[in-house]
Amino acid sequence: MDGVDVTANQDEISSHETFQLEFDWATRRWYIRTMQDRYWTLETGGGIQASGDNKSSNALFELQWQGDGSVAFRANNGKFLLTKRSGHLYASADAVDDNCKYYFYLINRSTARF
Repeated sequence: MDGVDVTANQDEISSHETFQLEFDWATRRWYIRTMQDRYWTLETGGGIQASGDNKSSNALFELQWQGDGSVAFRANNGKFLLTKRSGHLYASADAVDDNCKYYFYLINRSTARF
């Protein structure tokens, strides 16, 4: 299966914007899994795709809570995720600014298999 770019330009929350966070105790970082059973993965060039079938080091993200209630993600390349004008996510920011901040809505896991 080809990779699917992860974008942050949605106005409404659907199952495509619903993710499961899985903590990795060894690295103290997080895997982010889609409802389609794919992992967010850092690709060559810094792009983020929902293409990973398996857990790997490029599928691990550090979550950093910000003072305003948002969260920033640091990818395996040491860069923060940012939203480009197109809405695509790239791990290319050296510091957190407004383009690097995301908000979570916590929901109970559905009965569907993850």
